[in-house]
Amino acid sequence: MNAKFPPNVQKTLDAAVLHLWDKRRPEPDFDSLSEWLERDGWDDVVSLLVGCCIYTDRIMDDLNDENLLEYRDIENQASITNLDRIEFARDHINHLISDSMNSFHALPVESKNMPPAELCFAMYFHPQGGAYFSGISICHSHQDYLNECNGEIIIDANDLSDLEILALWRKSETQLKAWRKKFPK
Repeated sequence: MNAKFPPNVQKTLDAAVLHLWDKRRPEPDFDSLSEWLERDGWDDVVSLLVGCCIYTDRIMDDLNDENLLEYRDIENQASITNLDRIEFARDHINHLISDSMNSFHALPVESKNMPPAELCFAMYFHPQGGAYFSGISICHSHQDYLNECNGEIIIDANDLSDLEILALWRKSETQLKAWRKKFPK
């Protein structure tokens, strides 16, 4: 499905596709595109949902052994295994994604004399406050966009390898220890 863009937005998209293929071309300002997404492009935005998502930094405070002990039937910290950590993290991430007001979208874009591209962006939607769009970019594919985000956006817990989860866990544990030193009980 291709969105029908108004002329001023199509002009911006054409410039963005040119920039995608030739970095010497200037990257356009996406203000008119943001306005269109907020007002008239709503049906296209909703219909081309890739998935709900969370940002990696959203889970950093949650991935630690204390939370694992609190939410799982494990008797003491010494008995925690990496498998326990990975399972807890995947369950927790999927729970956060299911409750998330953040989503990731990709709309196919056609531009004169250029190969197809995708308009990719993240959207935060609040029922009372409306939609806020961020990270707007023209990419070869939405997977390229996700790769560029370098693990900052998570659409599915299975998108993270076990090693990536354990690395996030270590960072979270380090943050927790630093926080305790800064604010002792």
